[in-house]
Amino acid sequence: MSEQQRWLKWWARTVGMPIGLNDDDKDKLNKKVFGDKINIQDKADIKKANGSRYFDIEGVKTKPLDLVKDGALNDLLIDTYNGKKIKKKSNGRA
Repeated sequence: MSEQQRWLKWWARTVGMPIGLNDDDKDKLNKKVFGDKINIQDKADIKKANGSRYFDIEGVKTKPLDLVKDGALNDLLIDTYNGKKIKKKSNGRA
């Protein structure tokens, strides 16, 4: 399995399961995880889009979130509980 395939597998696990962050996840922040041309943005508040919402289930306002920018992991999908565990604020992704 190539390095990029392993990262894609890790990314799918992280996006699919935002609850239960571990120490390895926060250690990858601000590090290159994809090629330079990869950018991933989560826009939770697109009008009339499936699954669109202005607030998450915990009442935290959602805003566009650059998860990967130029191949570097900038942020994780963080709810209030897991945010406290890694000392980061929720970004409206519960």
